[in-house]
Amino acid sequence: MRKYDNEKEVEVIIDNYTNKKWGLLKSGAQFGMSKSKTKRILTDNGVKIRTNSEAQRKYSLNEKYFDVESHNMAYILGLFAADGTIRKDSNEIKITLSSIDKEILEKIQLEIGSSRPLREFTTEKGYQNTTLDFCSERMKLKLAEYGVVPNKTTNLIPPIKLNPLFIPDYIRGYFDGDGCITTTGYLNHGIEWKIVSASKEILDYFENYFFEQFGVPKIHIHWRKKEKNKLQLYDLRYSTNFSKQLYDILYTPNALFLQRKKERYEQLIMK
Repeated sequence: MRKYDNEKEVEVIIDNYTNKKWGLLKSGAQFGMSKSKTKRILTDNGVKIRTNSEAQRKYSLNEKYFDVESHNMAYILGLFAADGTIRKDSNEIKITLSSIDKEILEKIQLEIGSSRPLREFTTEKGYQNTTLDFCSERMKLKLAEYGVVPNKTTNLIPPIKLNPLFIPDYIRGYFDGDGCITTTGYLNHGIEWKIVSASKEILDYFENYFFEQFGVPKIHIHWRKKEKNKLQLYDLRYSTNFSKQLYDILYTPNALFLQRKKERYEQLIMK
């Protein structure tokens, strides 16, 4: 342990950092110390410096959540694959949905053991949105193992590591993020199940899974004319009979789902 001229200041800095959980800069600021000098004082006095993930942690979080596969874990993977954001230059992970669907974010918040409050805001166009966000290097690395990575919009790959038992849950999560169930045909008597994605590879994966596991016929994956400065998008669509079959495939009992979309689905298939 190294001695400093003013040991009282050292005691305060250590208390600030270890007990008050202040950052390096704030811990030594009252004594005019730089971040690097504060860090040196702490290490010289045997204080372990927190990792970036630990430093950003003000709230509880089960960082091992994605270590164990389950129906809900796979659902969350799928939802994040569709609508989540993984920062390239930090360990921030977040997902933003319309505040109409706040309930699913609250359930995920409980599922992953996060005590960080959801953030609600209004966009410039007047839409009410809600964000769930957290920071974890471990969770970021685990998500990457299943293809959920930074800039995933254009390079999303199928979750080939995922136990086949949980693939319906992953697809349900992706559907809740980037899919819809609508009426179609004459007098809107038919229904259509659809997922839109910039990744044709992920849609091919879903189509092959439905065909190989349940005999749902393969269909043509449609592509949309690329607008100026827009991504090339593709969509996977199933008509009435197969849409009804997909409902039974995708909705795992006692697992997470978007309430609003499930209710709409049930309303249409019961017509």
